[in-house]
Amino acid sequence: MKLRRRARRVLLPLIAFATGRRKVNFLHIGKTGGTALRVALGIRSDGLLLTPDYIIKFHDHSVRLDDVARGEKIVFGIRDPVARFVSAFYSRLRRGRHGTNSWKPAEREALERFRTPEALALGLSSLNADEKSSAEAAMCSILHVRHGLPYWLSNVAALQARSSDIAYVYHQQTLETDFENLKRLLHLPAELALPTDPVIAHRLPEAFDRKLSEDAAKNIAAWYAADYALIAAGEAIAQTHAQHLPAKAATNLKAVHSY
Repeated sequence: MKLRRRARRVLLPLIAFATGRRKVNFLHIGKTGGTALRVALGIRSDGLLLTPDYIIKFHDHSVRLDDVARGEKIVFGIRDPVARFVSAFYSRLRRGRHGTNSWKPAEREALERFRTPEALALGLSSLNADEKSSAEAAMCSILHVRHGLPYWLSNVAALQARSSDIAYVYHQQTLETDFENLKRLLHLPAELALPTDPVIAHRLPEAFDRKLSEDAAKNIAAWYAADYALIAAGEAIAQTHAQHLPAKAATNLKAVHSY
């Protein structure tokens, strides 16, 4: 994996330079709508989309801000940390969107002990030392739950230092509007659309209870406290760039190729 990533970091800028295309990197921050965007763009996991103007690279979850070369453009998503936690918990409880992504041993222990996001969240403030310790261990063990925004974006200073590289920051709650903006920004075909199937989009089915009690929500907000500063910084960067969305005509669908 590391060897392939290094090879891409060397080859893609060369391809971009040789063809006059600019490179845009999509960071896939877990449970922020990235799968729906990737499917809409027709890109396989960790794949590429070539347009007449851009090389669009959709990275897997392991790639972070620091992995992207300076000067290359970056797109990433943000989401309310409490809502993201609930979605992440249920995603892993269901073993991913197709139910085939097996639990690791530590995940199994966590998800067999805490069967709902409410139970795990309340466990963080339990007066029972064993319950509290188990909840903290679970938060560090469950995929998507265990990583907050600092995993991908480091800290506010690091994000602000890359402000000129940030092409767009989308929000999971406004994904449809943001996708239309991204199509304008990257001159993508107008007919591209987000998937409506919840399984394909990796969207939580409506049957699941998304609500947390006030105490549970406070515990999760405290756990992901560093996320809020990064969200504010990301939104500030997004507002700065929003006024520069181009009005260039969309690319013809036949001129777009995914790999």
